[in-house]
Formats: sequence, C-alpha cells, structure tokens
Amino acid sequence: MVAPVCVVIIHVSAATLLGAPPDSLGYAVAGFLNQACRVGLPAFLMVSGAGMFYAYGQRQDFSWRRYLLRRLQAVGIPYVAWTLVYFLFFRIVEQNFDGLIPGFLHALATASAVYTFYFFIPIAQWYLLFPFVRPLARSRWLGPVTVAALVVNGLVIVLSFPAVRFDVGNILSTLWPYRARVLLWWLGPFFLGAWLATRWESASRVLRRYWGALLLLAAPLLVWVLREFQAYVQVGRLSDVATVLRPSVYAYALVVVLAIIGLGTVLCERSAFIARAVGVIRQYSFGVYLIHPLIMHFTRKFLDTLNIGALVYLALNLLLVLALSYLAVSLIARVPMGHWLIGIRPPRRVPVEGPAPLDRPAPGC
Repeated sequence: MVAPVCVVIIHVSAATLLGAPPDSLGYAVAGFLNQACRVGLPAFLMVSGAGMFYAYGQRQDFSWRRYLLRRLQAVGIPYVAWTLVYFLFFRIVEQNFDGLIPGFLHALATASAVYTFYFFIPIAQWYLLFPFVRPLARSRWLGPVTVAALVVNGLVIVLSFPAVRFDVGNILSTLWPYRARVLLWWLGPFFLGAWLATRWESASRVLRRYWGALLLLAAPLLVWVLREFQAYVQVGRLSDVATVLRPSVYAYALVVVLAIIGLGTVLCERSAFIARAVGVIRQYSFGVYLIHPLIMHFTRKFLDTLNIGALVYLALNLLLVLALSYLAVSLIARVPMGHWLIGIRPPRRVPVEGPAPLDRPAPGC
C-alpha cells in the first residue's frame, strides 16, 4: 500500500520541483516529500520478494506453468495493455502516426511508453530468476544470502553515486546507464522481503515490538537524505538526487519500510476498520501505479491554467492524482474483464441458491 502512494508523491512533487522557484515554500515542501517518499521503489521490490516467496516458497507442488500464467495475469497483461494505451495516447497528443507498429514493439520491449514503466524491467528479471532461487525458502542459507545481497547492493550504490567512482572490471560503467533497470541495484530489498516472508512469525514479532525504535533510527537518516538533497540542489544538480538511488536513500528506505511494516501490523491487529481499508487500498495499488501518469497529465494541464502558488499547486495536484487514480481503478475493476487491466484476481462467483423447498422457509424469512 505504501509503495504506490510514495511513487505518486515522488512524481507529483517532482513536477513541482521542475516548475517552482527554488526559494519558495512550495519548492521546500516538494523537496521534503520527494526525498522522504523515496522508500517507494525499494518497498516495491521488498513486497515483490515477499509476495513471491510467501506464495510459492514453501509449496511442494510448484509448477512453472501455473507460476508463469499467474505472473502473466497479474503483471504481463496489464503491462501490455497500458503500454498500448500510453503509446497511442502520446502519439495522438504529438500527432505522430509514423511507424506505429515498430514504435509500439520498441516501447513494449524497452518499457519506454511512459517514464514510470522502466520498473517493469527489473521486475521481469526477478520473475524469471525466482524459480531458480525459490529453494532458498526452505534453506538455512536464505539468511546469509540476504545479508550478502544487502551488502553487495549497498556497495554497488556507494561505488556508483553520483557516478562510477571505482569500476569493478568495467562492470559498473557498463551497467551504469541502465542503473534501476538492472536487478543488481535491487538485490537487497528483494531478498530482505523474501526473508521476512519465510520467517514472518518471528520477524513480525520483532517489528511489532521495535517499530518505534526503527522510526527513531530513520530520523537521522532522513536528515542525511535531506541535507544531501539541499547540497546538490544548491550546485544545480537536482537530477542526481531526484532520479538516482544513493547510499543515504538506500539506508533510510530499508529502515523506514521495516518500521512501516511493524506499525502497520500493529494497527491492523487492533482495528478491523484499518485492516479493511488497507486491504482495499492494497488491492488497487498496482492499478494506481499504472494509471497515475495519465491522470497527472490532465491534472497538470488543468492546474497550469490557474494562477496559484507552488504550495497550493502541489497540494491540489497530489490530492487530485491520488483521488482520481483510485476512483478510475475502482471503476475499471467493476467493468467486465476490467480486472485484467489492473492485475487483480477476478471476483469470485457466489453460487445462487435455487428455490427453497416447500417444507422449509426461504433464507431470511
């Protein structure tokens, strides 16, 4: 649930950062939100690792066919459908109708139909790799592998921010242009999620108990993130801290996601209302990720016509994008076959009872 909301906040705040005066309050608030919500992408990978290991890790009857069909339904079909939507939409906006079929195939292969879709590339890599690492779910080696993945991931980020500073046999310089599209940049969150899923009983007890301590630990890490952001903005290098995963964000994101998991578990256990609300929001979260760039295209067009300050622009844009995205996804889910477009399971059919026998009353009577 947290990941898509954070991603939306990142993109909405980035639009404000690109248009607001650097000395305005709106710019400062947008910068804070943009950096504080950088937990979104690591959270996505952590949830993906947890979901796959939780659903398939302990299964004795694992089937490649069933696994791949489920991935196709949950991610593949929505990706193809929304790639087509964005590709045609922007071609119409630009009035460019040359090479439609080759252009669409290129956008599909490179996840370039819209700027947010690059994340499908590392997800696809993990989906293909998962069956080979799945046996770790029942192995005592998952813990050491997770620690090694966190360390290797951290070293890759340290050695390559803000540019490749120490090359390992030209590996980093070769991969650097692709960064977030390569699973090497996401090893740590994925395996941490996998470890949490396979050790959930013991891990959740620890997180429920120490979520407050984790938030306290996250506070100085957030200060580090924000001071780094301010320093780079002052020298005109906003792109270095607004588009690239860096050491401060890596450490901050891991701690914050663990704290949120612990706090969320406590709240859901204490309140059935919160648990239901989280369930509904989580059900539509992938759809929000898919549709929010389209919604934001129109909200920005509308807000650009108003004479409002940067702070009001940020608040209205964020409110409109979140509300309209969830509304649009909920409507799509109600359309026949709409679940295929947003990657959710089809609604279960409730069997209809036949007429009540004459010797007993009908239900509800």
